[in-house]
Amino acid sequence: MEQVGLLISAFQSFLADLLIMFQASARNDMAALKSLSARIDADVKAPESLTPDRFDASVQALVMPTPTVITRV
Repeated sequence: MEQVGLLISAFQSFLADLLIMFQASARNDMAALKSLSARIDADVKAPESLTPDRFDASVQALVMPTPTVITRV
């Protein structure tokens, strides 16, 4: 689940920076837009560090039911 958490965190960071970018654009704040460009590039590249095998295992752990052990009393 670690990999899924990293992906969600990266996506949240991207959305937050995108919102700030839209606000800076509405203010016509060119300095803020330039500084946000590098942050958004980093947000976009963050998921590239995820390991596909570990990510697949994380997703499987989320969707697969936990085995239930029934014992006789």
